[in-house]
Amino acid sequence: MDLKLLQQEAPNPLYASVQEYPYPLTYPLRDSTELRLAVPALATGIPEEELFLQGPFLCCQSPSTHIGPFRHAVDFLVPDGTVVHAADEGRVEVIKTDSERWGPTHEFANDLNYITIAHTMWRTHHHFGPPEYHHWTQYCHLARESEHEFGIKIGDRVRAGQPLARTGKTGWTDRDHLHFLAFMSDGGRGKFGVISLIPRFK
Repeated sequence: MDLKLLQQEAPNPLYASVQEYPYPLTYPLRDSTELRLAVPALATGIPEEELFLQGPFLCCQSPSTHIGPFRHAVDFLVPDGTVVHAADEGRVEVIKTDSERWGPTHEFANDLNYITIAHTMWRTHHHFGPPEYHHWTQYCHLARESEHEFGIKIGDRVRAGQPLARTGKTGWTDRDHLHFLAFMSDGGRGKFGVISLIPRFK
């Protein structure tokens, strides 16, 4: 990711409107006592005003990167090795999990491991043509090739709640967490091609 371009693009009025993901999503993680006990240590050093609860999960904001086209991203504080689940039914569109590098500066941004899933809008209608994908979810900071454990491949159809991979520190990060993003195309109006959406969880 080009940090300078992100900072230049952040004030674009395109990202000022607040839009929600059109359907309630399944949490990309599963709550457990073990998880809750591990999380407080991960919050060490994060300013209190940047911490918030998303359902049962402790999350944090990232003021330097959750801006512009990524402003509604959610960082779930979870330890490395936590299983990540699909938040909605869809098709696996991108898998990039070849890295083991990570670090606290933007020079590590391209070492990020992630999975992107495309989601169809056709939920309540009969549609006899090819499915049309308008929205995506993305799961970032994944352990190297951890999708193999769950047999996930590009092109697979996945259901909401299906295991995808495990978290692992890769890319630009200084702590264990899952960076989750729901987004749609910006229709060519911005430099990054996407607009983040506010996720609503059920």
